[in-house]
Amino acid sequence: MAQEEQQWQPVRNSSPREITLAEVIPQTAQYYCLVDASWKNQTEPSGIGWSLYSIQGIQILQGSSSVQPTNTAFEAEALAMRMATQQLRALRFTNVALFSDCKRVIDEIKQGMNMETLSNVCITEAHSMIQDIYSLSKEQDFTFHYISRIWLHSVDERAKLAREHNQNYVITWLSS
Repeated sequence: MAQEEQQWQPVRNSSPREITLAEVIPQTAQYYCLVDASWKNQTEPSGIGWSLYSIQGIQILQGSSSVQPTNTAFEAEALAMRMATQQLRALRFTNVALFSDCKRVIDEIKQGMNMETLSNVCITEAHSMIQDIYSLSKEQDFTFHYISRIWLHSVDERAKLAREHNQNYVITWLSS
């Protein structure tokens, strides 16, 4: 089964009805991006991975890299989101729904987006990265969403491989 087809297969959640990824993507989105990090400890490099898909589920672009060690998994997840956001903005993508399994990152980004300024946002170890994500996404119509880990298998694997192989940042176009 093709990788993009797997993205659309039903998954059981806490309710008796099966849901698909297509049901959680906002109607305004033209693209969606799955983002994840791989973290072992604060002395070893982390890995990041992300994949951009058309709303029809066709993978367009992917990126992965090992990154300097971070103090926490939360920081690694925030860094992964910042790197994906930076690249998507640089490539002038708009109306992108970004998904992560790190609820804390998503909550902090949304908290910043829902306030006039970031001055009232709680200061955390990833505060500057969250500010960067907010600033990068302001004019791009990016939205941020929590999603179950089950949807992130491919980007999780990409992040783990990048971490394990100390990989430089690689971005690959898969479709146009």
